[in-house]
Amino acid sequence: MRRRRFLKLLSGSLAAACTALLAIPGTRYILATIRPERSDGKSQKRVARLADLPVGQPVSVAITGARRDAWTTYPDGPLGQVWLIRRDGDGVAPSQCRVEAYSSVCPHLRCRIQTDPAKTKFVCPCHRGAFDLEGRPIRKEQLGYDNPAPGPLETFPVQLVRDERQVWWVEVEYPV
Repeated sequence: MRRRRFLKLLSGSLAAACTALLAIPGTRYILATIRPERSDGKSQKRVARLADLPVGQPVSVAITGARRDAWTTYPDGPLGQVWLIRRDGDGVAPSQCRVEAYSSVCPHLRCRIQTDPAKTKFVCPCHRGAFDLEGRPIRKEQLGYDNPAPGPLETFPVQLVRDERQVWWVEVEYPV
């Protein structure tokens, strides 16, 4: 084998290896927006006082807690965000109230959802996905266009707890 042929073969092999090294993380980056994140477990997070939630109005709350990013551990960093909706009015005992927690991430392409100005529905600013306050996709007949959302918003289990000062809190079971 001549030296020129050997150098061509060597440089071609190095170019293929470099391409593969760049293609693998690039592919994982693209697929991460399509696949839901996998978590090792779930944790109860205290997110809001029950008295601070207006009945029937969605309220956005941040989920904070310890998180690990590669080699660094952040003791109290942002983990995510949920929408809370209190379903029962003031005439219901706090222990009997029904509060629902919805993901703030659109199931279509994982964009952050918001509420419309009247707070009557959830909307995705990326592709005009829309959901009612029960987390279900709104049909074409009501929207006037095709809703790109493939399914409902993800829901999280909610628990109402009372602390030592007799204050009622909303706790959400959130994946960490």
